[in-house]
Amino acid sequence: MAKTRNIYIDYVKGVLIFLVILGHFIQMIEYGDRQVVNNTNSFWDDWLFKLIYTFHMPLFIAISGYFSNLSTKKLSFQYYLLNRFLYLLTPMILWSLMDSLIHFIFLENMSPFMLCKAIIYRTGYYYWFIWAILIFSLLTTALNKLKIDNTLILILSVFIITLLPFKILNFQLIKSMYPFFIIGYILATKDIRPYFMFCRKYLLVFILISITCYLFWSKNTYAYITPSSLGEIKTTIFRLLASISISISFLIVLFLVYERVGQHYSIITLSNVGQETLGLYLMQWPFFLYLSSCHIALLSGFSILCVIPSVIFLIVGYLIILILNKYRITRFLLLGKKH
Repeated sequence: MAKTRNIYIDYVKGVLIFLVILGHFIQMIEYGDRQVVNNTNSFWDDWLFKLIYTFHMPLFIAISGYFSNLSTKKLSFQYYLLNRFLYLLTPMILWSLMDSLIHFIFLENMSPFMLCKAIIYRTGYYYWFIWAILIFSLLTTALNKLKIDNTLILILSVFIITLLPFKILNFQLIKSMYPFFIIGYILATKDIRPYFMFCRKYLLVFILISITCYLFWSKNTYAYITPSSLGEIKTTIFRLLASISISISFLIVLFLVYERVGQHYSIITLSNVGQETLGLYLMQWPFFLYLSSCHIALLSGFSILCVIPSVIFLIVGYLIILILNKYRITRFLLLGKKH
């Protein structure tokens, strides 16, 4: 029997992957990936970039945590982890390989050794989200199979992960996202309807909190700049509060839109896109890394205009994925799908 998908969740994921692409277009196209322009901070302080980055990846991680919990309970430990590694690592390595080969052939004069180094670096650094899901899934699945994945242990694990000093590739960023994965993981064990109704009832309060957090958000608040640690406890707590409140506001507003318009063509389209978030996330990096190497800055001061190329990329990327979905080998190797 085919699984019944939650259109609302896919719709949310579709909007989130659009925001991922939009954020990267602002970074690469508006500012040419330069962190300083005319002695001022560039994309870090851009109003739209800041709004997107206050919540989009934490919410993506939380959704992953929610469904990871549901999958953990259905599958054996070995089978679940094998599936996670096989269907996430395979496409990630291949997209990274293709990106490195493009740079090797057309953009950079690299030796074979440097090419191998570039593949390892790109796989480990740019695809940090995939590594985050793998690491968090491994940890929570182990706790589940040991029957100690209760709320207290999970919260304790957040503190332990936060204390880890490793600075390998993007681990500092990855560990900053772990609390959001745990929030989603814990919510999967609850009846979320009362929480949802509470948030809906007090939506205005959450919006006011979100606006306040947004106004106080600065360059140093980003997890990319200031990772979670006990030494940065104020920033860590503020970032957690901001991301949670803005995510809640975002989810409720999207639900109100979904509730009002029903299964409108736009909702169905975004929900279809939301089913292909892994492929779109993997596909975007070779494109954006190429833009980054060009250091072009076309739309400085007009970040809202980046919506146009973002929509175009989303449409073209989705059409490419539809083609890749037609063949079993490309569906597995490039999209991480079983069937």
